[in-house]
Amino acid sequence: MSFPKICIRVGDGANVQIVEIFESDEVKALSVPETVIEIGNDANVKYQQIQANQRQVWQLGRLDISVGKQSEFNGASVGLGGAYSRMETTCRLNGRGASGTLSAIYLGDKEQILDYRTYQEHIGKDTQSNLLFKGVLDDRASSIYTGLIQVHKEASGTNAYQTNRTIKLSEDTWAESVPNLEIENNDVRCSHASTVSPVDDDQRFYLESRGIPTESVDQLIVQGFLNEVVQKLPIESVNDTILQMLLEKQQTGGL
Repeated sequence: MSFPKICIRVGDGANVQIVEIFESDEVKALSVPETVIEIGNDANVKYQQIQANQRQVWQLGRLDISVGKQSEFNGASVGLGGAYSRMETTCRLNGRGASGTLSAIYLGDKEQILDYRTYQEHIGKDTQSNLLFKGVLDDRASSIYTGLIQVHKEASGTNAYQTNRTIKLSEDTWAESVPNLEIENNDVRCSHASTVSPVDDDQRFYLESRGIPTESVDQLIVQGFLNEVVQKLPIESVNDTILQMLLEKQQTGGL
């Protein structure tokens, strides 16, 4: 068992890029990581998290972000490995004009369970948050997404958006998606959306009619589905590595 904890304090006016990678040996293990990022005023933070544990690992992770006045946080998570992997993310917008962007890509196969819990908490005035999580499941994999947008009484001028979309490649997969809103101020714009569906038959037929081999069609559709998030990954220097890991998972993991 391991219980790593990282605390990062970002000063006023700073620009920071953070990459955090979770990997493991091929042993049964429990990991309970916690990452805390405290952002001052007028700062910019980009954060990229990659979860690539071996199949025997259980992970119960927590990411806690607090954002100061006129600061921006742009964070993304890629979920690939583990037997059961949970990541709870809190993005707390404290200062006026603070913004938080949360993105995620997750690919599950075999009997994996990928579990995401998110909290977009608007405390300051004129704050903005935008969440987009996309996942693909195959075999008997499961995913859980529960998200809450919370707008406090003093948080007028809030703009908050939350979207979770999941594609099922097998009838034996299971996906649960529960977005929530808790609003205590009238001067806000908030929305949430959630979809769970198989691959679109019209898309599959279109590609097959253009000569794409049947065995390659679903992979192309999955790549196009995830590309919306891939293009928005915050740290370009690790994008090639992430794209390679996604491709390997699709080719060798059965997706």
